[in-house]
Amino acid sequence: MELTAENRQEIRLELERILASQAFRRSRRCSRFLRFVVEKALAGETETLKERTLALALFDLPADADLERDSSVRVCASEVRKRLAAYYSSAEAGGGWRIELPVGSYVPVFHRAAAEAPGEDGAVAVSARNSAGSAQSGSRVLSLSAIGLALLALWLYSRSSPDAILRFWQPAVNSRGGVEILMASLLSSAAAADASASNAANAVAGGASGALQAAAAAEIAHYLRSRGARVKIGDYREPRMADAADKAIIVLGASVLRGPHSWMQEAPVRLRLEDDGQPFLVSETGEIWPKKGSPGKISYCAIYRILAEKPRPFLVIVGGLEARACEAVARQIVHSAGLARLVKDAAAGWERKNLVILAEVDLSAPEPAVRPVMVRQW
Repeated sequence: MELTAENRQEIRLELERILASQAFRRSRRCSRFLRFVVEKALAGETETLKERTLALALFDLPADADLERDSSVRVCASEVRKRLAAYYSSAEAGGGWRIELPVGSYVPVFHRAAAEAPGEDGAVAVSARNSAGSAQSGSRVLSLSAIGLALLALWLYSRSSPDAILRFWQPAVNSRGGVEILMASLLSSAAAADASASNAANAVAGGASGALQAAAAAEIAHYLRSRGARVKIGDYREPRMADAADKAIIVLGASVLRGPHSWMQEAPVRLRLEDDGQPFLVSETGEIWPKKGSPGKISYCAIYRILAEKPRPFLVIVGGLEARACEAVARQIVHSAGLARLVKDAAAGWERKNLVILAEVDLSAPEPAVRPVMVRQW
């Protein structure tokens, strides 16, 4: 059966469920692998799903790598199959589709997990358990019960689970003019000049800080491209709204939070500077982060999602006090489970309002831990 646009959306939701599951959430490599092959298959680009293509795209191997000796792709594919099996044998499974990666192939296969209407062709696999159940007497009552349970599950799912990432990024994916990811400095050049030498290393988007911002930009670009968006990466400049109305703009770096931009005037969290140039974040009620006495390894980052309103484009801004915090948060907002955690306290319908999330980032671990501190809508 040829997949419809609705089928593809359902499969993408199943993919997000899988990536948010216990089987996948701790393995970035397997998650990236599965997302890549599923999106390529949904885009009709299965001919590109060869071992060498995957080696270049996902494992940064050189074009002339000896794949007989380097088994990175094969090992990862095998691990993905094991994790898929673990997911579908767990209580977390329950979507309308199954995603499988057949042994000996890197092209995923999509199967219906519920019986189709009579007369449907055999191109879609059907769960034997559900087929048998539909043949029982009293199937209409069972079907009505199943529909009720499905509606309840869908409501619960819509409040908290992996489709949060789809709702968060949908305006960017749908933007007619594509997406621009712009890298700003952590502070303005004037503030950087006034900052102490110890702060100056983090004051501009260069060196290690620039590399971290570039990594964050690449992570976001990879996710958006996997959803079919056209993405460019560049340096920050104040968007000329007349030129950007059809685009989505993503800015990484806190200096943008200090400007007198009309689209930031009502934001509940803003960036400020101490007399010595040290940056901090302050809420509309005067609450300040970092708080006095906070451990030195704790940093903060604000994520803004600002809806398009002519001539302003759709905007996502990630403004961290430190480049490493900004990068850690940028990774979370393109990870289904990570973003679900960040918006878990947001009111229903948050995707239809401007949103700011203040996140605390523990930099003491090799993989920084991110947790939401405050969520506001305006």
